[in-house]
Amino acid sequence: MKKIWSNPEVSGLPLKIAGSKSEHFRFLATNSIEVTGWVKDSNAFMAKSGTLVTPIQSGSGIRIKLLEAMALGIPCITTKLGASGIDLSLSGVQIADTQQDFVDLILKLHSNETLREEVGKKSRDYISKVHSFDNCIVIMKNTFGV
Repeated sequence: MKKIWSNPEVSGLPLKIAGSKSEHFRFLATNSIEVTGWVKDSNAFMAKSGTLVTPIQSGSGIRIKLLEAMALGIPCITTKLGASGIDLSLSGVQIADTQQDFVDLILKLHSNETLREEVGKKSRDYISKVHSFDNCIVIMKNTFGV
């Protein structure tokens, strides 16, 4: 947050921070940064937002909120680590591994509605194909030899 949203190129853009632990970051609130805290319906919250920015620096596994945002057709910016397990050539997920990469992609998506829609559609299509219920059933049957 400090590294990306302190950049004057994006500091005036709206940023919403939500989640069960986000209350701990209320001190970051400004005119352009809203710390929402826990939300009852994260899908409804994300659907009203423009782009998911998730600069994952550590951890493992696929992030569920990233997949949920993709399923909603929301363009996503994350790190290579944040996109682990996702086929970047098919998914539309935008990769940023430096502060400037994040700034550049945020500005690019913010200023180009057509691109946001294209990236979001690519992500939604990826989820519907790769993570569909039917596809998961096939994988489970193959895995368990059913």
